[in-house]
Amino acid sequence: MQAWLTRLQDSNAGRWYFEQSQRDQRLLIVLAVFLVAVLFWLFVWLPVQDRLTIAETRHARALTDHRWILEQRETLQQLAAAQTGAGSRTGQALLSTVATSARSAGITLNRFQPEGNDALAVSLEDVPFGELVVWLEQLQRQEGIRVRSANIDAQNAPGRVRARILLH
Repeated sequence: MQAWLTRLQDSNAGRWYFEQSQRDQRLLIVLAVFLVAVLFWLFVWLPVQDRLTIAETRHARALTDHRWILEQRETLQQLAAAQTGAGSRTGQALLSTVATSARSAGITLNRFQPEGNDALAVSLEDVPFGELVVWLEQLQRQEGIRVRSANIDAQNAPGRVRARILLH
């Protein structure tokens, strides 16, 4: 402590401080404490309070969402069951629906093979990618048939693809 005080007295700021009157020295100490308090308030306390307010708002919003989901659970489960029910067909009905839909979309199915009771693997050659995406979206929206997996490879012609798709 003594070494620190000696170094302070030898510095320009220390000499200036000790040249001041006792009253001015006390005033400078009070101002320094006030400055430290203000800086602490500006750079520590306010940012922590802001983050706390943001976290409380997010938490309240999450609780509200959670309560709504709990209140709507039964309705959501019924909707999920209805969507699953629309997609669960026998292999023959699925094949018929997919073939009819592909024909109306102008897409030719090269090969198709039932996969179990509720899935159908289809192979397509040299199909425009945009038409394929539109057809798959229509299958899902209108018929409830979804893509379980897809393997799509580019062809030499731009925008044309070869695809193997598993529908259910």
